Amino acid sequence: MTYASLVEIVTAVHLARYVTSSHEQRGGLMLVAPAGQLKTSALEILDHYPDAKIVSDLNVQSIIRLRDDLVSGEIASLAFTDFEKLYKRHSAVASNLEGILSALVEEGFRKASFQDQRMVAVPARCTVFGALTLRAYELRAADWADSGFARRFLFLHYRMSNPHKLEDAIRRWERYTTDLDYIAKVPPTRKISFAVTDGQQRVIERALKHQRSRLSPRVLLMKICSVLNWKFRGDEKRIGVILADLAEGLGPNGAVLHL
Repeated sequence: MTYASLVEIVTAVHLARYVTSSHEQRGGLMLVAPAGQLKTSALEILDHYPDAKIVSDLNVQSIIRLRDDLVSGEIASLAFTDFEKLYKRHSAVASNLEGILSALVEEGFRKASFQDQRMVAVPARCTVFGALTLRAYELRAADWADSGFARRFLFLHYRMSNPHKLEDAIRRWERYTTDLDYIAKVPPTRKISFAVTDGQQRVIERALKHQRSRLSPRVLLMKICSVLNWKFRGDEKRIGVILADLAEGLGPNGAVLHL
């Protein structure tokens, strides 16, 4: 996997909501990699989009305060640079927050448990991204499988083939840069036609084999394919490379990220 592919995958997940579909669920993407391996950098590319919000931590009250922006679409994606931090609080509070995020990416979040349930509430939806270390994922994976949280997300695992590049940059007292000149592209009509080829369907089938579910993750993968087909129309080779990198990251051994 290349860093450029990783960025295209992250941004395609963010743009997936524009794909014409009767499937309203948003889903989300969790980047699982050792500490210090560009997970945050990959998520920070979402800063190119005004409707993506990068956060380090949230609680139930802060999500409720964001609800109007989530309903209106002012915030379409939430990206957590350290998803494990959500669990550094009482287990009941963390479980409640997890449930709200589960609702946001699937059926929609209406009201918190302490709010008046008789009120009319338009469901709020958004795409959720998270960055996780391997250890954090291993601690939570079984509980997420039992609660149903895991079936709503794609879990992309990777490790860097050359992490020494980051250390070498620090030794030179420089900031490591990827030399990626990313340009945000949004459909002017705010619509992307559904388009998935038979070959891409086969890639999706292989990629889903080691995910927790073949339902909501499949919807998201098909929307990702549609975004890539819209963005790189005619460039089948580039689309194929990105999808192959994505399938590798979703596979049993994860991907190797080359810089």
